[in-house]
Amino acid sequence: MRRSIVSTMTGVILAASLTPGIPSVTHAKGASPVVLSPILAVTRPLSQPGVARVRLTHPSSAFIVLYVDGTAQGYTGANLRARPSMSASIILLIPNGAAVRVTPQPIREADKSAWYSATYNGRQGYVLASLLRAQSPSARSTTIATRAAAISQTASYRGVSFVYDRALATSARGQLVPPYQDSGYPYPASLQITLAGYPLPIPNYDMPQITVYNVADLVRTMPVIGSRDITTLRALLQRRPDLSTVPYLPGLPVLSNPILHAKGSYVSFHNGTGIRYIGYWANAMGAIAPDSIYYTFQGLTNDGQDYVCALLPADASVLHHAPTLLTRKQYNDFDAHYGAYIAAMTQRLNDLPDARYLPHLGTMDDLVTSLTVHPSLGTASTLSFYVKSTAGTTGANLRAAPSLQAPILLIIPNGTEVQASASPVRGSNGQLWYKVSYQGAAGYVLASLLSRVGVAP
Repeated sequence: MRRSIVSTMTGVILAASLTPGIPSVTHAKGASPVVLSPILAVTRPLSQPGVARVRLTHPSSAFIVLYVDGTAQGYTGANLRARPSMSASIILLIPNGAAVRVTPQPIREADKSAWYSATYNGRQGYVLASLLRAQSPSARSTTIATRAAAISQTASYRGVSFVYDRALATSARGQLVPPYQDSGYPYPASLQITLAGYPLPIPNYDMPQITVYNVADLVRTMPVIGSRDITTLRALLQRRPDLSTVPYLPGLPVLSNPILHAKGSYVSFHNGTGIRYIGYWANAMGAIAPDSIYYTFQGLTNDGQDYVCALLPADASVLHHAPTLLTRKQYNDFDAHYGAYIAAMTQRLNDLPDARYLPHLGTMDDLVTSLTVHPSLGTASTLSFYVKSTAGTTGANLRAAPSLQAPILLIIPNGTEVQASASPVRGSNGQLWYKVSYQGAAGYVLASLLSRVGVAP
């Protein structure tokens, strides 16, 4: 989440830097736009510096969520086409059970066929209206069972595995992330699995991910925030209060408290348990955009060794509530009653059926409950590497010191996975070396002969 700095000058509110998922901002001709929040822009005519109007201009200001169902026609899904025509080129096949975002009213063609303008997996096109239907909350259990039997698949990476619906993602890829800093805050090493082909358009910094931290590394690297969130989560799981009454919920890897949380519940996975909720974070006051909320899971394994978190972007059409234009007085009223506004939006999200979220809350819950977490993370100071397969060689020399003149302790065969220091050292000749442990021996290997264990096949 990026930070915002809000200041006031001559009655005009300014904001520097924006939160992720910023929409486009439009303004009247002859007016200078002043960005206020992710979905608010103050515009003032150049000739009237004391007058300001606020325009809400989120690009997805009108849509509904429908579900593909071609079973009655014997289809496995619905084609997303480039134009509202059966002769138009097919962009992709949307499987039965998948949620798609469509315009409220279909388009009727000359041949009497009806089509919805639709968005799926970040692609836009048209879907035949007869292949879409509303999803009733009572049908959820049947729908999930059908999805699991027909189009689910398993992701597995270094001891972490889960089952996910292909309506949620087309694939999942894992990597070991070394320790790093973000905006001055240190993060420990982690195991991260990213979902690809997600049903919402996602910026790179908000990719849908499942992240696993070693608890000891988390506390050591983030002694204040890490300890706070772990202690809070343990207390919640032990006492199990109604989550709607809890003012603070942990939200790693986000470091701050969500401005609102809704749909809170306790969810268990194969070897652990945790909490899930819909959360909203922001750096400046503003109306909540429908696609700025996140399905959030925070959990601990039963042995207390690993912290599991999931942050999956979500969308809720119920948040399409704000008028398109606010006067300065209306905005000041909004500012004065922001707490009541947040409470009202929280209630709307709590009242919204699971099937009205995109993706379906049940689909995301199914992923979490299927988790098995026995990660191979090492420690925050070590990473995993493969010895590169180099032409004309059988492996890499493990040397007693970071030097080509140092004695060779043994040869590590090409393709072997080894544990190495997270940071390389520079030898006397300027070359980089990693300190490596292999078969009980510790020494140094040239950095150019090692490749990070990263993307899973």
